[in-house]
Amino acid sequence: MEFSANKLTKWAANIDQYFISSQHEDNSVNNTELFKAYLDTVAEILTEVAHKTTPKDHWKLSFMGNILEIRSKKLQHGFRFGTWLDIEFNMETAILFPQHISHMPDEFWKHVLELNEYGKFAFTEDSMPDFPSCLTLQAKKKVKSNLFRLARHCILFAAQQNKNDIDVEDIYEDFGSIQVSWPLNIKIEDLLNNISEVFTRFYQINYMLYRYEYIINHSKRKGGDLTPENCASCN
Repeated sequence: MEFSANKLTKWAANIDQYFISSQHEDNSVNNTELFKAYLDTVAEILTEVAHKTTPKDHWKLSFMGNILEIRSKKLQHGFRFGTWLDIEFNMETAILFPQHISHMPDEFWKHVLELNEYGKFAFTEDSMPDFPSCLTLQAKKKVKSNLFRLARHCILFAAQQNKNDIDVEDIYEDFGSIQVSWPLNIKIEDLLNNISEVFTRFYQINYMLYRYEYIINHSKRKGGDLTPENCASCN
């Protein structure tokens, strides 16, 4: 994704000046203005990336401290960008409709795996299944592969869903999130390229899950019986 030289220069200056000022304990008006310029820069970057990546969707911005969330109208789902302890940039999104991950085709897992190419990728379990078993004991073992941990998490939650008579949405409410991070000293050109690539994959990952849920609900309203295979192949 290409950006004009003037925008790159302006964005880089606003980001650099903010982090230089944040190293000093100073609540001056100047620092407040630099912080606002930084937030405006992040908002401008994410808005441009979102519109170029998904031109048919509509987006709404909101701030939580130094974290910006850009929310998709189509998916009714947010993607967040900000800094963690002022030591790295971070882009993160919760996994939408995770109960359908087991029905996803290889393309879904390809999107997940490719996140490693554009920064430090991590899958975070926001909760664990709420029943004792050898599976939950196995889940406590540390593994390096984020892909394996995501697949294992799906299996554990599916086991809980089969064991308990609980609403599916309640079981998967705090399933987990995916994130990619970068050092603060990354070049602005590299940061923007990585943000674009990561955002594209975040969106596709959640869109495939959203699409699966949408087609299943649509089929139920029409009295049909859509199979996972048919749903996963729909565009």
